[in-house]
Amino acid sequence: MGKWYKLRHKETGLPDATKTEGEKIILLQFFSDTYEYVSTLRDSGKTKVYCVRHKTLGAVRVMKIAVAADETREQISNEARILSELCGQGIPALYDATEDGNTVCLIEEYIPGVSLESFISERSLSGQEVFSIIEKTADILSIMHTAPGGPILYLDLKPEHLIMKGDRLCLIDYGSARRMPRSGNNPDFVVYGTYGYTAPECLGKNKAGIESDIYSLAMVARELYRHSKSPMPPKIAALLERAGNSDPGKRPESAEQFKKMWVEGHDRRKNGGLLFENAAVIGASHSSGATHVAIALTV
Repeated sequence: MGKWYKLRHKETGLPDATKTEGEKIILLQFFSDTYEYVSTLRDSGKTKVYCVRHKTLGAVRVMKIAVAADETREQISNEARILSELCGQGIPALYDATEDGNTVCLIEEYIPGVSLESFISERSLSGQEVFSIIEKTADILSIMHTAPGGPILYLDLKPEHLIMKGDRLCLIDYGSARRMPRSGNNPDFVVYGTYGYTAPECLGKNKAGIESDIYSLAMVARELYRHSKSPMPPKIAALLERAGNSDPGKRPESAEQFKKMWVEGHDRRKNGGLLFENAAVIGASHSSGATHVAIALTV
């Protein structure tokens, strides 16, 4: 569901507005005294996502509406429950939610920016960008896994669900997230994951856990390095091999542990002085000392 954050008007920075009578009718059922319609971000029939503006504050927010009593409605309801329990950097704020018969509606923070999926399709990443993106994603997962009421598993981590805006990184779409019960396992999980990113135990009949999100984080890191002009440090290669193991018991136990190993694996002092980037030194004339400067920089 992250793609609808990418359609933006050239001048206002907001999605282009195209309002129909049907959309007006749906909007009138929910928060009509508080919000006014701006544009349609997504319309898949059963799920409608609008950009709306608070009439008093002028703040632009997202309105999500599920209009059918099926798994789509349950995902929107679940997202509202999950976001109501989470607060932290990189997690959208939930402002309100309501239900009306077979319809559920929620209002959440509008995250401007571009999905990581689109970002890496248009350019190569620097080593520092890869490092920062994964570090911030690990912090978001750590907030979820250490939630006061018990660990919340995201279960569908992929570049499409990470939104970038300058130095800010946000994780969106919590419809697939689930709280892990105190027993540590849940045989009733239905995981709406994505092949290539979702842990193998989630795609089979095994039980999901914190290690399932760690696996997905490793898959995202591998994807970023495939779109990076910087080589993967040896310790990072070993970390991703461990975190991407098919056996959950062999992965890092937490997002915090993964982050610690991630930081250490990129530490130049612990990796023989490896740099994130290539460096070039050009002399203005013959025997200007460029070779000596290049050797000094490498050391």
